[in-house]
Amino acid sequence: MDTRRRQDEEDDAAAIRKTFTYGGLIFVVVLVIITLFMGVFTVGQYERDVITRYGAFHRIADPGLNFKMPWVDGAITFDLRERRLIMKDVEAYTYDQQLAKIDYEAVVAPTSEKIKIEEIFSKFGTLETAIDAIIPQSINKEIKIVLGQYTASKAIQDRAKLNTDIMKEVEKAISTSGYFTLKLSSITDVEFS
Repeated sequence: MDTRRRQDEEDDAAAIRKTFTYGGLIFVVVLVIITLFMGVFTVGQYERDVITRYGAFHRIADPGLNFKMPWVDGAITFDLRERRLIMKDVEAYTYDQQLAKIDYEAVVAPTSEKIKIEEIFSKFGTLETAIDAIIPQSINKEIKIVLGQYTASKAIQDRAKLNTDIMKEVEKAISTSGYFTLKLSSITDVEFS
């Protein structure tokens, strides 16, 4: 009787071990599959992803199917499509001290160079932060400088030339950073006080 009870207890223990072994094995397999799926990601043709390892820059992922280390690497997407920026009521003075309010529109495109993307990430964190820090300030500054060379009547009469001069100067200012290129810009409205 004693041996039979021992045998039954050993059989029960073996069944429990077997259940835990299969359960543990299934858990590990599911965990590995989930981990592999977490590491696979795609990057669109118009994007680049900055891959960070523990928050620090690691590499740039190009368009297509990519892999990152799950739970270790992160990905920040940089959308490289052109952006249309509209600035309303930019105040500037003409050469004859007339206050003008200018509505300005620009189309800018971020660079796709890997070195520049790494610099943008290191200095600004995201592309949107870089745009907000560089583009409006450059446009404001150049509008004020160029309009200051025109009298109010000359600005109205030679609006096409004013527009061209502002575009040239804004293009120079934006391109000096190396992060963006100006694709198109124009004055949409000028109001004098």
